Amino acid sequence: NDLIFVRAKKAPKWYTGYLWCFGISGVLFLYGIIIFIMITYFAKSDSPGSVIPTMSPTTWQEGIEESVYNIIIERFPQATTVLSSEASPQYQAIEWLSEKLVNDDSSSWYTEERILQQFALLTLFLSTTTRTPGSSSLWLDDTGWMDSIDECEWQGVTCSNDKTMVVELDLKNNNLVGSLPSEISLLSPSLLSLTISDNSLEGSIPVEVQKLTKLTTLDLSANHLTGSIPRQLGEASSLELLNLSRNALESTLPVEIGMLTQLQYINIGNNELVGSIPSQMGSLRMVEEINFENNELSYALPKEIQFLTSLKKLQLSGNQLLGPLPSEIGSLLRLEVIDLSRNYVFANIPPSFWNNGGLPSLRHLDLSYNLLTGSLPLDFGGSWQQLTSLRLGGRNFLRGSISENPSRYSFLYLPLLEELDLSSNYFAGALPSSLFEVSTLTSLDLSDNEFIGTISPELSHLQELQLLDISGNDALDGTVSAWIGKLSNLKKLSLSGMSGSLPQDLWSLTDLESLRLVNSRLSGALPAGIALLTSLKDLVVADNGLLTGSIPSNIGILPIENLEFSGNPVLEGIIPSELGLLPLTSLIISDNDALQGTIPTELGSLPLTSLMITDNGSLEGAIPSEIGSIEKLSLLHLYNSGLSGSISSYIGQLTSLTSFSVYANRLTGTIPTE
Repeated sequence: NDLIFVRAKKAPKWYTGYLWCFGISGVLFLYGIIIFIMITYFAKSDSPGSVIPTMSPTTWQEGIEESVYNIIIERFPQATTVLSSEASPQYQAIEWLSEKLVNDDSSSWYTEERILQQFALLTLFLSTTTRTPGSSSLWLDDTGWMDSIDECEWQGVTCSNDKTMVVELDLKNNNLVGSLPSEISLLSPSLLSLTISDNSLEGSIPVEVQKLTKLTTLDLSANHLTGSIPRQLGEASSLELLNLSRNALESTLPVEIGMLTQLQYINIGNNELVGSIPSQMGSLRMVEEINFENNELSYALPKEIQFLTSLKKLQLSGNQLLGPLPSEIGSLLRLEVIDLSRNYVFANIPPSFWNNGGLPSLRHLDLSYNLLTGSLPLDFGGSWQQLTSLRLGGRNFLRGSISENPSRYSFLYLPLLEELDLSSNYFAGALPSSLFEVSTLTSLDLSDNEFIGTISPELSHLQELQLLDISGNDALDGTVSAWIGKLSNLKKLSLSGMSGSLPQDLWSLTDLESLRLVNSRLSGALPAGIALLTSLKDLVVADNGLLTGSIPSNIGILPIENLEFSGNPVLEGIIPSELGLLPLTSLIISDNDALQGTIPTELGSLPLTSLMITDNGSLEGAIPSEIGSIEKLSLLHLYNSGLSGSISSYIGQLTSLTSFSVYANRLTGTIPTE
């Protein structure tokens, strides 16, 4: 000890200074390491997602895949099973993500949330396309996907203002196939809108959508989704728009839909839903549009519908709804559209619909094809000042007179009315003159009722008419005179009970696409002027006992697709070969006793799906073998028409044929085995 003391004491001054400097430097170095560790630790603890530190390439490559795996399993443990398969989209997503993070210099700022976000998007991509080395995606547009490390640059992805978190995903009409993966729920921290409509998604809607609590828009319409609507969807409490229409969803409407109190638009139409509309939907106080059309929903409408005070559109057509209309609907002051057509709604239209200012915003009312009874509402025009379309036709049982009366059925009180359909009911009496003063009418269908009297030339006042159908009223008669030419906008005209000859003014209607002259007493021949109807696609001349002459051959220049001449007993001549020039898909020539000649071979060149030449007793000749060339023909009826010869083996060429009838002819031979 003494020796050491003496040495230290005798040490040179420069050596002592060196020791002091070395000691101080060591202490500072230790302090630096401690401070670095503390900063790293607290930065990692305080960040919303763990910051991935920068390491050497070798160290990073060894640990990154395991780190990504652990992050995903911790947040989404149900992925454990699928990640055990190297062929799964989830496994491939981790592989790609790990490789990109190793090779990308900007990966140092990646957080756990960004990793989970990219994993969710990659899993969606790989689950809905085919992407193997050297092959392209099935998506119509996959710009950026699995090419760029930054998901905010991928097609259909919209990120937040700071370009870090996905807020919108829009992949509509992009040829996505496969199923929607449950990993989509990992976008829950930021996703506001998810639109994958008009694709080919299959399978069920994942229950994990409940975790998308910030989602305001969910549109999965026009896919091939099956299964039931998950009741957990009710937990996506921020939803404002829900569109699941045009799929194959089944089962019942979950009552949990009533939990979506922010909902403004819901469309689950064109599916296979059954059961009742849950009363819990009365909680949707903000909903403006409900569309459940073309399902198999049944039972009566819930009375709780009265609480939907924001409702503007109620579309429930094409279901099996049963029972009377709830009178509570009349209290919905903002309701503009009611479509309950093609159901089994019965009883009267409730007085609340028009009494005391009921439904003042109503623009469109469609109750056609139901089982309604009673008469038209009294003074309905006084309340429905905004009404543009009134459809009560179809298989209803409404009855009574709509004759002129200052206090009822005055159509003058409907100043905006464009469409009126009262067809196939039991309305009677004369047509009110007020009807002919509604100058806004574009469509008027009064067919198949019990109206009486004479068709008034005042119809010519309705110069905006595009559709006029007054056929099927046996006690309604009159002549078609010059007034018809004033309806220059007509596209569809159907008349019955007419007498006399057809006026030349009829042929001035060059926009006419459909002309039906049925159950009348028209006389004379069908004029050659019919060839002036250059837009005509549908021509039916039926049950006109006094119509003479022949089928005009010059109609071969028209674009007619549906042609019928039936029940005209004195119509003579032959079936013109010029019919072979028409683009016909349906041809009916039936019950015309005076027709002669043979079936034209030219019919074999037509794109027919239905051919009926029946009950024409004066025809002769064989069945043309050319008919065997009509590839899409599904119905062929040639019975009771005086045909002879044998049934050719050409019938075996008609692979689309579902109905074939040739009885009551003079055919011989055997039925061909083909």
